[in-house]
Amino acid sequence: MTEFKKAEGIFDKLLESHETLVNNHMPRGRDELPTKEDLQQYNEFESLLQECGNYILKFKKRILDGDKNPDNAVYGPKMKAKVEGLIEKYEEVYDQYEDIIQPVFEHAALQEKDRKRREDERQKQYKKDAIESDIEQRAKWAADFDKARSEAERAQEEKDAADKEKAEAQDAELMAQRKAEEDKIRSMDEDTKVCTAIKEMLSTNNMTVAEFRIHLQKLCEYITAIASTPEDEQLRTIRLANQSFNDNIGCLPGAVLLLRGIGFNPTIDSSSDLIRFIKLPEPNAVKDYDYWNKWQKRLQDYADFIALFESKMPTSFDGQRLRVNECGVTSDDIISLYHNSGITTTKTQGEQQQQQH
Repeated sequence: MTEFKKAEGIFDKLLESHETLVNNHMPRGRDELPTKEDLQQYNEFESLLQECGNYILKFKKRILDGDKNPDNAVYGPKMKAKVEGLIEKYEEVYDQYEDIIQPVFEHAALQEKDRKRREDERQKQYKKDAIESDIEQRAKWAADFDKARSEAERAQEEKDAADKEKAEAQDAELMAQRKAEEDKIRSMDEDTKVCTAIKEMLSTNNMTVAEFRIHLQKLCEYITAIASTPEDEQLRTIRLANQSFNDNIGCLPGAVLLLRGIGFNPTIDSSSDLIRFIKLPEPNAVKDYDYWNKWQKRLQDYADFIALFESKMPTSFDGQRLRVNECGVTSDDIISLYHNSGITTTKTQGEQQQQQH
């Protein structure tokens, strides 16, 4: 494409931009400020005017050189006429820009600058007034500061004492609940623990199904983590009063009982009256690697079962509005899934001795 063709293309865009600017984006009076869209169109027009002007300067120079030295003229008569026609049309647009468009927008820019200056002055005065008002207020408060501080400290002490008393009461209530659960748990075998836990999860649970699914997912993630890193003794140990544990898993009815069914037992640090910690013992892999391998696989099987359990609960809108105890999923359904999962919790006497070691 020749330079002239390129220049013609840019000039066509310039004319289109000029028409849009004049018809739709010119302020109607000297007191009217241009909008953001007006300024964008003006900037586009100026950019095209500059780009096209670069070509016009080249064309003018070539014509001038050709007039001075016809033998070296770049343009023939026809082409010269076309170029001169384009130059003339460009200059008409440029004259309108210089005489009308640019002054209007420059005036608007000055108005906007003045408006911002006045706004800055107003903001400075506002801040100054606010500072003076604040100083006056602080001076007023200074007389009563010691008394106010003393009252605030006393109120904080009372609040701290009340919070401590409340926390101790909650802890005592939680521990009492754990003790009652432990008395019941001691009388169950592991299959009974798991099945009873499932019943508690579904029959006594007033959570929404959506909340219930989240806690099941947390439980599944926890069991999966143990199966992945069984050597992590800290991971296999739970402090039953731990806030994070209770927020994610312990608050789920039947969750602790299910963990006991999986194999968690009170630690040696827990008294017989108050269970504070439960721990999942790891079998001795050196003495019996096959049993250790089965134990690890069973953990993953439990995680898979819990994931399957969670998948059976309603989703989407139903999960947000339904309560667990009214969602239609029965404990018999989930217990049947458990029995069909292939998880073996019953141990032989030899396996029990191996786990104890």
